[in-house]
Amino acid sequence: MTVSAQSAGTGMYAGPTLKSAPPQTHGLTVIGWVLVCFSTMPMTMGVSGDGRGYALAGLAMLGCGVAMVAMGRRLRRPEPR
Repeated sequence: MTVSAQSAGTGMYAGPTLKSAPPQTHGLTVIGWVLVCFSTMPMTMGVSGDGRGYALAGLAMLGCGVAMVAMGRRLRRPEPR
């Protein structure tokens, strides 16, 4: 037999409340890495013979993604002390 008890509002937990920390990675960095990952598909298509345009589009995506990662790292929020 199992008895469940709710601890909300009963005063069973007397410790401090924890607040969630803000993300340490800038959003531009995340989008940049997504672009870098998704650029492999058109580059692979272009290399396998589906067309030169695919390879160029993949290279453009790769370049934009790398630039976004670099900018996002520079815009990273300083760590609280």
